[in-house]
Amino acid sequence: MGPVNKDSKITVEEVKKKWKDILEICKSRRQMIVYASLLTGKPVSSSEGIITIQFESQYAQSKTRLEIPKNYQVVNEVISEGMGESLKVKFTVSEDETKGQSTEDKLRNTFGSALQELDE
Repeated sequence: MGPVNKDSKITVEEVKKKWKDILEICKSRRQMIVYASLLTGKPVSSSEGIITIQFESQYAQSKTRLEIPKNYQVVNEVISEGMGESLKVKFTVSEDETKGQSTEDKLRNTFGSALQELDE
């Protein structure tokens, strides 16, 4: 693996288009833990050769698993191979938007108008 290509012009849209191919590379290398963990994430940004993969809060353990050095190396390799360029990855966990909301607010946001009818 060479150094990260800081002049990379790869966009997050391009990564999203090739995401299934990248997952397939994991499978073909028999890296099932990496594959299963990446499956729960999604590419959210690409800048200066660094691809950010985000996980919903319920999949935070996938981020932890992928940060283990040997798994992290595999992810960097398969993403670089899939995109045809030397890249690095960064993992984030999305903040749960429902934190701090009452159960009633969560239900209202999830079910919206159907709940309104129940109130009437």
